[in-house]
Amino acid sequence: MSKYLRIVVLMLCVVPLGGWDTLVTKGETWRSIYQRDASASIAEHTELSDMTFRYLDSSGRLVRLFGRGGSARATLVDLNASLFRARTVGAMSRVGDDRRTAIEERELPPPGHFAGIPDYSYGIYDWLNKNSTCPSFPDEAYTPRCHKFIGWLGALNSVHFGSQATRMYAHLHLNAMALARRAADMRLAMRLTERKAYESEVKEAELLALAYEGYAQHFLQDRWAMGHMWERWGSPDAVQENRRLEEHLLVGGVAGLIHGAEALVRDKKIKGLEVLRVLLEKADPMSSSLPG
Repeated sequence: MSKYLRIVVLMLCVVPLGGWDTLVTKGETWRSIYQRDASASIAEHTELSDMTFRYLDSSGRLVRLFGRGGSARATLVDLNASLFRARTVGAMSRVGDDRRTAIEERELPPPGHFAGIPDYSYGIYDWLNKNSTCPSFPDEAYTPRCHKFIGWLGALNSVHFGSQATRMYAHLHLNAMALARRAADMRLAMRLTERKAYESEVKEAELLALAYEGYAQHFLQDRWAMGHMWERWGSPDAVQENRRLEEHLLVGGVAGLIHGAEALVRDKKIKGLEVLRVLLEKADPMSSSLPG
């Protein structure tokens, strides 16, 4: 592909990718999990989790425990930021840290908050590292853009679509169940006095299992969205296929338009997009929130 053709492809793809952008917290996107405002776009998955909690328990107890701003949270020592990767992770901003201690503490939010993570982190491990880990790229020059939605993150999220989303949920749900069994075994193996002494450790184990289930629920939620029901082309391991960045952006741009182009035409003041906006309103595009 010639140099000029690459430039053209990039220019054409940058704007359509906005159709996928979840508009998370500016700056360090790992902090998006802590958003509690219902109007925040990243909170849409947490709201779906809250709806499930209300369905399971009409009294609202589950929502108050596990939903947005729920009480089922914990403050843990962040070993990565304090010891293992202090230069990288420790240099970033903090949430829940007690400045009076030499180590860094980290707030673990309620399980429902974890449903939004797959839209801005590659996994819970990536989030724990404050979005400082990237997939293995054939060219290290691409690494700095791995967490930018207009780039690798938008181009590689084919696992959020069709049968891939189903398989992702099934895999992560099994992980969550395994962690839940481990927490249950830990509790059952303890005598009553030990349960009181190690109550916080058991709670952490239980919350970890629920966090993985919350993460898994993201893909199940996506599977039921019309914009995610089609089988997106492009392998989830496309990086290993030595594809060019321009190819990833091209696929991601087209897929973004199919997924929900209203983000592209949300601002009616943008010259030249009024006709497209009207057409989309009449077509009732998949996952569109535009009035029909």
